[in-house]
Amino acid sequence: MGLGYTKFHTMLNKLVSLRLIDADLTTTGVHGRSRTIKLRYGADDVLKCSALTAHLPKGTIANRQG
Repeated sequence: MGLGYTKFHTMLNKLVSLRLIDADLTTTGVHGRSRTIKLRYGADDVLKCSALTAHLPKGTIANRQG
């Protein structure tokens, strides 16, 4: 089963709101709105940060779920 449009954009917008990526609209697309997605930090830095906050209780600012 593939990833649906709504789920993909929900995940993309969450990464933008967490300031982990930049997803700027661009005019180079052929169909609809296109985005250029850029990482703000290296993958190793993000994984290290998530490992440090994994022990925090759910609902805290650093460990939001959902």
